[in-house]
Amino acid sequence: MFRNILLTATVLLSLGAAVTAHATGDDDQILPHDNRPVPFPQGVVVRFPWNNIQGTWRVEQGDYVSYFSFKKVKVKGAHRQLQVRQMDPRTCEDIATGVGTENSSGTRVLAQMTAKKSGTSYRLVLTSITDKKDVPAAHQESVMVLSLGLNNDAGKPDDMFHMEIMKISPQYDQRSCIEEMKK
Repeated sequence: MFRNILLTATVLLSLGAAVTAHATGDDDQILPHDNRPVPFPQGVVVRFPWNNIQGTWRVEQGDYVSYFSFKKVKVKGAHRQLQVRQMDPRTCEDIATGVGTENSSGTRVLAQMTAKKSGTSYRLVLTSITDKKDVPAAHQESVMVLSLGLNNDAGKPDDMFHMEIMKISPQYDQRSCIEEMKK
């Protein structure tokens, strides 16, 4: 029995290492290359900005650049959802897709993403942050934070990459990415 447990643990650990190596490789550009999470955010989490989320967004941290497109999806009787696409910054082709769902407090969107080439799955979290504690919510300026992490991180925020994400277009297609590449 102990031998079976040891064998199973060894196989799972080796698979986890292979998934981590593949998910952070240059071919998919899924996650940043350095394994140092950024201690971000340093502000107050506010209601998710559903009126402004749809479109194409760019994230950049060090040498890591990626594009994400978000499209609101209407679902009857459920929390609001987003269709999410991650695009390669060199070709603007989809490298991962998924669906995000609003959390119960309405402050975050949690998405399960799947890489097109490898089938690797990972987590994506969108959060709106402000540093204005005493300003009414309707007048707050906020920053969107994109957090990425592998599913084997068991949901620990310290094991995720946290990056500011900037909206570049209200369009949910590859045109915005292609226009950015030309600049």
